Amino acid sequence: MISVKKDFSDIPTSLQIGNFETLAPSARKTFIRRQEILEAGKYPDSCVSRNYDSRYKSDDIKNKLKEIYHGKCAYCETSVEQFDVEHFRPKRGGYYWLAYSWDNLLLSCPICNVAKGNSFPTSDTPVVYDKNRDVMSLFHRLSSVYDLLEKPLLVNPEVAEADIILSQKFDRQGRVFSDNTRMAKTIEICKLDRESLRERRKVIWDDLQKEIQTIALLYKNDGSRFKEHLSRVLFSFKTKAEDSRKDYLAYRHFILQSNWIKELCKEVMCCNS
Repeated sequence: MISVKKDFSDIPTSLQIGNFETLAPSARKTFIRRQEILEAGKYPDSCVSRNYDSRYKSDDIKNKLKEIYHGKCAYCETSVEQFDVEHFRPKRGGYYWLAYSWDNLLLSCPICNVAKGNSFPTSDTPVVYDKNRDVMSLFHRLSSVYDLLEKPLLVNPEVAEADIILSQKFDRQGRVFSDNTRMAKTIEICKLDRESLRERRKVIWDDLQKEIQTIALLYKNDGSRFKEHLSRVLFSFKTKAEDSRKDYLAYRHFILQSNWIKELCKEVMCCNS
């Protein structure tokens, strides 16, 4: 998982709030559905929710999320063609009034979305909707307020502190873990250490390792040429690690910050001496 930021000056048209008469047709439809949800005090059951689900699945919302997340899952960083619009605070898990809140919508792969489901553990008492308090003007920016009140144990990549994001640790087999309680809970609930993800992350290290081993073999008798080609390989790897479109950036960053490359170079140089 990496940090992702939304531009709240560019909220999708379908979610915009204001005077009903001046809203775009798509925003009016969302406004009506939101009012119905608030009056009912819950999000509709799945068997009758199609017309409600369509309001947060509209093309302008999906396209904007795809742009922000570069087509990758907010949790596992896997590129996905068929993705889900995920609610960080679950619409059927007690947060019905946030079904159409821009800061509550993330892009997720189907596997992470199903794994997370309606889970949303908190350290303090979960917030409830106060119908006597006007929160309409803040509808798209309530996450930061609620975070202070209920202290969620799950990590939101859009608001997580840098130290929490950096608390992710990996091994050469692609496994991920963390000594931070919140990140560890997110890894557990979203199954971010599942086998398919481990295998995909492992390929990144394996490919880099093979490249370094290959040039070490080619230039085993020429240290200066080895260093020259090593520099090119590492530059290419760093460039990919800085490319927001690439999968598994957290793993790529961890490799660069770890001693793995230094240890590998020392190993291949010893073998060639």
